[in-house]
Amino acid sequence: MKRTARTIVVVAAAAAALVAFNPAANAAVTIPSDDVYVGTVSLGSGPSVDITDIDPTGLLIGEINTLAHTCIPKSEQTDISDPAARVYNGVTDSIYLWSDIGTSTLSTCTGDKTCITVQLFDQALDDSSLPTQGDPTTACGTGSASAMAQAVVDYTNLNLATGSPHTLTMVLNGTAADPNTGKTVAAWCAQRTWTYLATLVGPDYLGSTPTEKCGS
Repeated sequence: MKRTARTIVVVAAAAAALVAFNPAANAAVTIPSDDVYVGTVSLGSGPSVDITDIDPTGLLIGEINTLAHTCIPKSEQTDISDPAARVYNGVTDSIYLWSDIGTSTLSTCTGDKTCITVQLFDQALDDSSLPTQGDPTTACGTGSASAMAQAVVDYTNLNLATGSPHTLTMVLNGTAADPNTGKTVAAWCAQRTWTYLATLVGPDYLGSTPTEKCGS
């Protein structure tokens, strides 16, 4: 049978191979009564794919399957590092420049676009200063992403002289998206908190929580 330009005729054997490759697609693939399939096929919940580059031997079946199916990761691993603080002492006030790094890695679907947004929040437990939040930072990668959050906190030297109790919280929001369609297929949130005394020479850590899901 002769091929026409940009349209490939798939005989029943190749169409049957397409069905066998992914049983979930059985209901979406039909073979006309004359045992010839030409045109567009929709596999499962994925987008329709024009069959214009299929080899009737089935060698490109895997490529079509990849294009037509969204990969949803089973889980992700998020790690939030311990923070670091640089102290700048002034005459009456001192500044802490906080920085911390968060990383999320997909357990499966490592080809998905992975984006995370991290942000630091500081709260004085004795109401000696107003709550502070740093600007959010976003970074993206393939299957994994890391980003650094920063925050600047102003303390009076009077409070630092006796130790000012604070909590510092890092919040990480992440998403995974299908690289072909851009559709978000997973989302998560993780956080970690440290309790510390702010002093003139730096933070005196009193305790911390492990990296945990938001709200847990």
